Amino acid sequence: MANEDTLDASGYLSPKDMQNWALGEAADSAKAHELRTKSAIEIATAYALGELTPEQAHERFLRHDHRWGEALPGTHAFKGATDEQIVAVIDKVRGDFTPPSQVDDEFQRRFGKRGDRGGPPSR
Repeated sequence: MANEDTLDASGYLSPKDMQNWALGEAADSAKAHELRTKSAIEIATAYALGELTPEQAHERFLRHDHRWGEALPGTHAFKGATDEQIVAVIDKVRGDFTPPSQVDDEFQRRFGKRGDRGGPPSR
């Protein structure tokens, strides 16, 4: 994520920084997919091969869910579901988004203004 050094004078990311963020987001998402899929397949395979008791499989399933959460919060990639339908459900589950321009004074007091991470001043 961006730090104070990557924000321009107005407190926004530059186009290049936004591109770098998007590339990092893609790399992180790909790695998360790889790790969560590997975990799920290992659990299911070990259980199917009789290497785990039902209790052990259930515990590993719950640990996996605790670590990774839902891949698509509040929904699944049902056959025939459009991207728009999936995103609408995710947005509903996540709740309303308040843009920085509409953030109240209490939020700004507690968490700082746009670009301020609340840490020590940059040098």
